[in-house]
Amino acid sequence: MAQQLLLRFENHSKYNRLAEALIKFQDEEEQENNAKKILFYDNNEEYKGVKYLKPIYIAIQKKQVLQITYKGFQDKEQSVFQFHPHVLKQYNRRWFVFGFNKTKNITAWSIPLDERLTGLRYLKMKII
Repeated sequence: MAQQLLLRFENHSKYNRLAEALIKFQDEEEQENNAKKILFYDNNEEYKGVKYLKPIYIAIQKKQVLQITYKGFQDKEQSVFQFHPHVLKQYNRRWFVFGFNKTKNITAWSIPLDERLTGLRYLKMKII
């Protein structure tokens, strides 16, 4: 039903990316019906950072400051810092958030949304 609803907007110039999503839906549906696979697209099934995408997106929308818990691959312990998120960007099938690290006073800080990001909490203050 959702696919049928989305088809109404398929050729509307404002929704150009919708055609791509519809093709993916259709391909997955055909795979369930044992049809020949004709569409191959980048997908990273093991990517764990996507769970942080929506909470960070909401924080940016609401101008909410975050407390980030992060443990780099070489770090022995986790670090916790106050982060002011501004932009989400996808690169090489991975998501990154860019913003201001208030704790370290670094204005152009990026955090990969992957297993190094171990915790996220909203703080009761607004983004600078």
